[in-house]
Amino acid sequence: MTGYLRLQRTVFSLLKYYKATDVLFCTGFFIYVLSLILDLSMWFFSVDTGASSTAVAVKMMRYLAYAIMLLKIVYDFGVEYKNFGYLVVFAGITGVALITSKNTMLVFYFIVILAARGVSGRMIISTTFAAQGFVLILTVLMSKIGVITDYVAGRHGRTRHFLGFQWATTSALIFLYMVFEYIYLKKGRLTISEFIVLNAINIYLFKMTDSRMAFLIAMASLTFFFIFGRCFARNRVHRYNRKKRMGRLGFFAWASVALPWLIAVGSIYLHKIYVKGSGMDKLNKLLSNRLNYGRKAIDKYGISLFGKKMVWIGYGLNDTGKGEYNYVDCSYLRLSIEYGIIFLALILLICSLIIYKANKNGEIYLAWIMIFILLISVTESRLLNFAFNPFLLMAFASLTRSRNDNIINKEVYPCITDLKSETS
Repeated sequence: MTGYLRLQRTVFSLLKYYKATDVLFCTGFFIYVLSLILDLSMWFFSVDTGASSTAVAVKMMRYLAYAIMLLKIVYDFGVEYKNFGYLVVFAGITGVALITSKNTMLVFYFIVILAARGVSGRMIISTTFAAQGFVLILTVLMSKIGVITDYVAGRHGRTRHFLGFQWATTSALIFLYMVFEYIYLKKGRLTISEFIVLNAINIYLFKMTDSRMAFLIAMASLTFFFIFGRCFARNRVHRYNRKKRMGRLGFFAWASVALPWLIAVGSIYLHKIYVKGSGMDKLNKLLSNRLNYGRKAIDKYGISLFGKKMVWIGYGLNDTGKGEYNYVDCSYLRLSIEYGIIFLALILLICSLIIYKANKNGEIYLAWIMIFILLISVTESRLLNFAFNPFLLMAFASLTRSRNDNIINKEVYPCITDLKSETS
């Protein structure tokens, strides 16, 4: 599709001119994120009656999003030969995982990935931030004034407000990923006012939901970037990266590329070796019995190359009465059980690729954001969920376009410059 659409500059100073195909992706992806998060809320769900008859509207929103993204793919599909091979490999592994796990969501993930190809990372993150923020603010506010249900649960001495969602941790996790997105859009640099405001929101959500790991990771990341963010923004730690060679990036760059694999293997190993009544009981208690449930899942379902069909039953309101609890919170263990070791390796490769590209391009803040995401994924299952974590799409965002391909300037598009002067 040719032609460009003019959009107003946003708070994050995005480019004024975008390709129409990029606008198609942003529109589709915004609706996609919106529908997935609404599906986790109490807007179309009741504790007594379950999903309401109007819940089909959310599903229709999601199909509309897929249709828009498919339209973007049709108009913008032009893959270079070297990148076509990568997509074929990814499609092949995804197809095998689909057959063995019988989870059709993988097909829709592949549609989103293809649609994201060539879209700027900044555009993807901004779209996700807008969609998440809209649903989170609206849902929490409406739950507090009684428009939708703020379910309150007490278990093991913990009182937890669900804040309009079906899981107590959902609002805190959405906010955590919004923190990552905000830090990315600010290029790793936070002012003292931003640091205070974001921490105040984080403390409020922790007080209401008692989501400890999301609170701690949000607090740690905000503190880290508040202290070191200016160094990243001014590129002080990366000035020697003029020739874009990995060998010149130093120990941190090499170690950070290996971190996805080390964290994944380490977390799965911890679940594997856990024995109830052993010296690991204190760690298991600190992790809210996650090691115990992970070990049970390994013993019952096993870990294979290509995974198996799974029905996860947790403590969400929509899981009440469905059967015995078998939920695995660790993203790495969950992916290896349901989709298999090969598919998990593919996801870890994507994470390493994002960190590599971030280091190579001098975007150290993005590498650190990925590290924090990898850490929270040890205790949360949202690593492969684009409605929460859009950063995995960064690996595909620039497969075919050059770094400045989205920028419209007078040397490349003089007609656009003339149009701008005429309308100003």
